[in-house]
Amino acid sequence: MVFALTVWFSTNAIAPALEVEKGFSTGDIAWRTIAVQIGFVIGTLILAITKLADVFNTRKVFTGRTVLAGVFHAAQVFMPGGFATALVLRVLNGVFLGGVYPPEMKIISGPFLSGRGIAVDVMIAALTLGSGSPLLLRSIFVAQWELAFYLNSGLAVGAAAVVYFLVQDGLLDVQARKFNPGYILETVRVRSTRLVLFGYLCHMWEPYAMWPWIPPFLAIVYGTKSLIGDSLDLVSLVTFLVFSRGAGLYDCRHLRRAQ
Repeated sequence: MVFALTVWFSTNAIAPALEVEKGFSTGDIAWRTIAVQIGFVIGTLILAITKLADVFNTRKVFTGRTVLAGVFHAAQVFMPGGFATALVLRVLNGVFLGGVYPPEMKIISGPFLSGRGIAVDVMIAALTLGSGSPLLLRSIFVAQWELAFYLNSGLAVGAAAVVYFLVQDGLLDVQARKFNPGYILETVRVRSTRLVLFGYLCHMWEPYAMWPWIPPFLAIVYGTKSLIGDSLDLVSLVTFLVFSRGAGLYDCRHLRRAQ
């Protein structure tokens, strides 16, 4: 999960470089951020309606979609075209990311029964760390944003290989129920689930609306500064450390609760 999610917020990690070298405006960067989220929603809906992760082997679904997410992510660098092309590629990037996160929850839950909650907690911590990892690469490859972008894609492909070749199918996989559009209305109608959905929606404001704009915000407030000459971008490094700290606190708190 750490490596698979490196292609999520990578555009925001290199936003200053895209503005200078590609001529993208702040609004263009915002649309690229929105595009990947729209793609993610489309991808998860396709997964839910078709039940791909249940019809086919979940590891294979994860592997295929992670590889494709990495490919469309890398294509944003080498494919010709302007903003419109980049936007389409970003949507496709999000569509296939929608087949990474949900199947991974099923994969990691399969081997566990009593410890399933802890397993999912660790996975969420890994998601946080992976989402921030493009900032670490950006902080190291300050003048080589294309290389950092390719490395993000390479890590995603590597994650697919690890899951496909090294992870075994769980013996306790939960059998999926048939998709019923009526569940959507029922979920909204029941007060308890409605409150959970609203709470989760507000929570999503933090990771998927606020996280992407932390690096540009810090760069505007504090300026572009480097450590060790010009080889380590300070803003990107600090932001990655904040992501990492959040993942560590989340993981440790839930592990202590389970003891």
